[in-house]
Amino acid sequence: MRLPCNSSLLIVFTLSLFLAPKISGQTPALLWERTVNQFSYDYVSRTYPTADGGYLLGATTGDTFTLVYRPWVFRTNSIGEILWSKNYSMSGVWSSGTADLVFHEEDESFLIAGSALAGGSSSNNNQILMIKADSLGETIWEIMIGEEEFREYAYAAEGTSDNGYILAGSKSPPYGGDSDMLVVKTDSLGNVEWQKTFGETEDDYAFSIHQTTEGGYIVGGVSWSSSSHSSVLIKLDSSGNAEWQQEITCYGGIDLAEIQQTTDEGYIGFFTKKHGSPSRSTSVIWFDDAGNSLYESSHPFTSAGSMIQTLDKGAIVTGEYNDNFWMARVDSLGNTVWETTIGPPYEGYLGGAICSNSDGGYLVTSEKFEETGVDYDVWMLCYESCTGLVEQNETDTVLLNVSPVPASLLEGINIQYTIPQSTQLILTVHDLSGRVVDEVENLYTEAGEHSLHWYPDNLSAGMYFVRLNTGMALTTAECLIVE
Repeated sequence: MRLPCNSSLLIVFTLSLFLAPKISGQTPALLWERTVNQFSYDYVSRTYPTADGGYLLGATTGDTFTLVYRPWVFRTNSIGEILWSKNYSMSGVWSSGTADLVFHEEDESFLIAGSALAGGSSSNNNQILMIKADSLGETIWEIMIGEEEFREYAYAAEGTSDNGYILAGSKSPPYGGDSDMLVVKTDSLGNVEWQKTFGETEDDYAFSIHQTTEGGYIVGGVSWSSSSHSSVLIKLDSSGNAEWQQEITCYGGIDLAEIQQTTDEGYIGFFTKKHGSPSRSTSVIWFDDAGNSLYESSHPFTSAGSMIQTLDKGAIVTGEYNDNFWMARVDSLGNTVWETTIGPPYEGYLGGAICSNSDGGYLVTSEKFEETGVDYDVWMLCYESCTGLVEQNETDTVLLNVSPVPASLLEGINIQYTIPQSTQLILTVHDLSGRVVDEVENLYTEAGEHSLHWYPDNLSAGMYFVRLNTGMALTTAECLIVE
């Protein structure tokens, strides 16, 4: 089943109006930042808070000239100072690609899941590499999983309720050929219990996997072919059998960064939308328990990175914005609570990882581009807790709807919005770079429902964002305009 990117936001938001409170607040302050590095390319894929107030970070480190990469794990104190640091690679095996990290809180041991060339750097036989280490980073066991006639990669991993592991990635012939999504279930020692492949197009990759409340799994990935570029959600039972599959499509293509189950047993996903090179945007999309799209929160940023859910059933998301990093919080109805961008003189691509800490704050990581113009370092940024948040009643929700989708240059678009109280508001239209292309309204408006018709004069066809700012809430709706 294909799901369109654009759905009837008005109907969904009206149905959701009495389900959750809306949250508004100030952008959290940056407490500290720190840059760490090993080689010419360093990238964090996963972070975890530790019981002593510090952090455990799983990364990939390597040389951009030799293209040799290895898993890198390091532990820090509460202000990002490194306590210990370890590189990992099986004897005689060159590691490749990114590595994921699974942390066990009970004994502070961890698992590294990645990929390696079985046979050295000249080999074309790539297999899944699993390394278990203790709380000080010393290796307990290591194992490789794969078939000699295939190339197998692990991009995401998670511990399971039976103390085993679930891994997601891809599988393809060694010398060319289509890739399929690969899901592997192991026991606590890395022994394979079952594995499944999924794929219908030229290339399919699984980039996200999590165990669900009933013991199954939700898998998220991408499906690429010469004619289409879409994201795919697959719900598996505990034995890896597919219960349902949904394809999310979008004009220009859409890439999944992360999919997670929500507390109401639905799902929330984070995506990058491609509207034709180089135009891009990002969206947080909520799904029901069968993978049907409910509503989304759109942002005029260029790349989706990482996502963590918040207690109000919303999310904090991170990514890239014009070679700098951005972070935003959205509530459970898709309204933007706050957003922030760190720009020049900093340059980085935030999307490595995000985790909450014991103080209610957040540690986020980015690749930080060095002044040499060649190397990338790990950039750690610690934000305070989201203080100053004000919980509002369900009836305080701001609604914004744009129709039709897509709209035409000649006929224009209908904009409908509802505000809970009289206020001075600003209604603007932005292009994909975030630039304001038109200020539709800037006036004091009475509480209630309002509608207007807007014509995109002097604009070309493309993707735009209609943004309503009431001072207490910032709400954005996506608008695709065609010839």
